[in-house]
Amino acid sequence: MILNQLINAASIGSVLFLSLLTLSKKTSTRYGYWFLTLLFLSIALIFADTSLNYLDVYEVHPALTLFIEPLLFVFAPLIYLSVTYLTSPDKRVPLKIVFHFIPYLLVTGLYAFAYLKDSGGTQIANDADDQAVEIFLLLLFFIHLFIYLYASIRKLKRHRLTLPLFVSNLSDNDYHWLYKVILGLSFLSAISFAEVVFDQLHIPFYFSIFYLIAFYYIGIQIARQKDVFPFTSEQRAGVSDLISVQSADMKASITPEWVEFSKEEKDKSPDELSSVRRAVIAEEAIAHCRDRLLHLMESEKPYLDSDITLPRLAKLLDLTTYQTSYLINSCFNENFYLFINRYRLEKCKQMFTDPSCNHLSILGVAFEAGFNSKTTFNTAFKKATGLSPKEFRQKADRVKNRGSAISTH
Repeated sequence: MILNQLINAASIGSVLFLSLLTLSKKTSTRYGYWFLTLLFLSIALIFADTSLNYLDVYEVHPALTLFIEPLLFVFAPLIYLSVTYLTSPDKRVPLKIVFHFIPYLLVTGLYAFAYLKDSGGTQIANDADDQAVEIFLLLLFFIHLFIYLYASIRKLKRHRLTLPLFVSNLSDNDYHWLYKVILGLSFLSAISFAEVVFDQLHIPFYFSIFYLIAFYYIGIQIARQKDVFPFTSEQRAGVSDLISVQSADMKASITPEWVEFSKEEKDKSPDELSSVRRAVIAEEAIAHCRDRLLHLMESEKPYLDSDITLPRLAKLLDLTTYQTSYLINSCFNENFYLFINRYRLEKCKQMFTDPSCNHLSILGVAFEAGFNSKTTFNTAFKKATGLSPKEFRQKADRVKNRGSAISTH
């Protein structure tokens, strides 16, 4: 028991450190990190609940239960709001987010009623009827949690769907670590619910160890996470337009069931959502803009920069973010991600056939061409050429060797 409490104390310290790390994160999605900070603080208090029970603090200060135990019901909304504002270029936080915390307020009221009814008792459950209420609250909590976790996963999936519109490397921007954390929480919550309801699984010690490891993992990922929307307010508006148009296209077609639209998007027709398409670039100027883009790609090679984004390319062209996206889509029938990576793949093929690049490894070639993920590079290369990078290089080496043999004779 003492070892379990020591691990629990280490978990509380880790979460408090996580909250400081998250609060100090300087990005354009700061509201998402602020909600994440509140999430970590609430987790620290929830973990402290076990220690407070162990130390009989509630016996001396029973009113603390009114502040700590209902915090379970802020857990899920804070995850959802963190995901929402980490994956959105919109920096506004409307007052209506308070509706997410109505269950927390109701449960707090219930605890306050039980506290007053029992004249300052320490627990909400003192008899069989109150135990039934506690089981009901636990069931309500897990239903509440899974609804929000499911909605959060949908938000993340939609974010991954819109990323290719404005970034050239997906792995740094898709919050895959957050996706794994939410799935892990879903699994652990299901086990916790079974443990509470059936009183058969007794694994709190293993849970403490797992949570401690998970907190360190989350801390590393937060420290490594890049800013997904490092843009000016004008550029963010352009990215928001692109996301809205993507939503309109999905709404007009057979939309995947997991794609979630905002209330404003649901209330609008596809034509209203995509009205931003009109009057983007005059038709007589399209050819000139296309030539400028091709010249820029050949002369300055912006695709070699692994962090190139659509707004940065637009700035080089002296166009708006949306105009640049429209130009790429209308002239090449590609989104920004496919357009940039097509140039990178051509650069890789050129380097594989260039004897002066023989000293570079396959991964070195990929990084030189602007890729920053081995998996992404291998997948894209195989899809474009029908060969793996290793097979392509071996084939290129055979051609170079035959050329060398002919020249020596």
